Amino acid sequence: CTKETVEIEPSREKYKILKRPVALNDTNPLWNKHPNECSEDDYKDFYRKVFRDYKEPLFWIHLNMDYPFNLKGILYFPKINMEYDSLESLGHFTDDVRFSFRMLPSEVALQDISAFVPAFKPFKEKLKLEMEAAGTVNRLNCPKLLISSNDHFLLKGNVSLQDLSHPQDAYIFGNLSNLYADPDGIAFFVRNLSKDYKGVPPVLQNLGTVSFRGEISGYFTDLVTYGEVRTDIGTIKTDVKLSSDKDKGYFAYSGAVKTTGFELGRMLNNDKFGKVTFNMDVKGNHYAQRYPAITMKGLVTSIDYSDYTYEDITLDGEYKQGGFNGNLSLN
Repeated sequence: CTKETVEIEPSREKYKILKRPVALNDTNPLWNKHPNECSEDDYKDFYRKVFRDYKEPLFWIHLNMDYPFNLKGILYFPKINMEYDSLESLGHFTDDVRFSFRMLPSEVALQDISAFVPAFKPFKEKLKLEMEAAGTVNRLNCPKLLISSNDHFLLKGNVSLQDLSHPQDAYIFGNLSNLYADPDGIAFFVRNLSKDYKGVPPVLQNLGTVSFRGEISGYFTDLVTYGEVRTDIGTIKTDVKLSSDKDKGYFAYSGAVKTTGFELGRMLNNDKFGKVTFNMDVKGNHYAQRYPAITMKGLVTSIDYSDYTYEDITLDGEYKQGGFNGNLSLN
C-alpha cells in the first residue's frame, strides 16, 4: 500500500469588483449656471432626467436674479399635444380638437378656477396639484388626479368632465380612491370656503380625521356622493345628493345614510348620548342665519341615552325651528 501525496494550494481571496461611487446630487446643477453657459440640449436633457418625461418641454424660463433678492431656478412648461382631423375642426375647438397634457406637481390656488366652480372664489390658499388629462374641452378624462396640502389633506382618484365650455352645465364623474383630511386639513377648507371664518364648527372638530372612498357624480352645484366616510368616532355609508346656491346662501342634501356604532355623544359633545346605529332617509335644507329644516324617516336600531340603550325606534318626522314634529314609535 502506497501513500499518495496531494498538494493543496493555499486559499486566496476572490476578486471583487467594487461599484464606482455615484454622486447623489449634481455638485453644479444646471440652474446654478448662467443662461449663456447652457445649450438647448442641456435644458432638454435636464428636463428628461429630473421629470422622467420623454417628451420635450414646450418652453422654459431660466431664472437668475441677484437683486432685489437672490433667485435661481428653471421653470419648465410641459408640452400639450393636440390632434384634429381638419382645419374645420378648429371651428368646433371645444368638441373636435383633442389634446393631452401632464401637470407636474404644482402649487395652485383654487380661486383661479372659480369661473368653473364659483364656490372656489374665496379659496386663496394654495394646494399642490398633479394631474394627467386627455380628450377635448367638452369631454375630458383625467386618469390621474392628486391634490394635497402638506400632510393634512389628500385627494387621489380619477375624474371625467363634460361640457366644460359651459361651466353652469359642466358634469363631473369621479372615482375617489382616497380622500383624507385631518383636523388641520378640515380647518384649511373651512377657512378658505367661508366668507366670514370664525373657526371650525365643534361638530366637525369632534369628527377628528375624516376619509372618504367612493364615487361622486353630477354638476358642481348638484353632486351625488356614494361611498363610505370614516371618522375617529365611527363610519357612515352614504348615497346622498348635495345641492348649493352660494348667492342665496342655500345648502341642501337628500338621500340614504347608514351607520353602526357611531359615537353620537362625542360628536355632539353631550355625555347623555352614547352610540347610535341607524338606517335613515334624510332630506334637509339650510339657509344662512336660519334654523335648518331636516326630514328624517327610517329605523334607529339602537341608541344610547342616559346610560340606557333604546332599540327599534321608527322615526318619521321633521326637525324645524329648533324642534321635532312627527311620529316616533318605540318597540
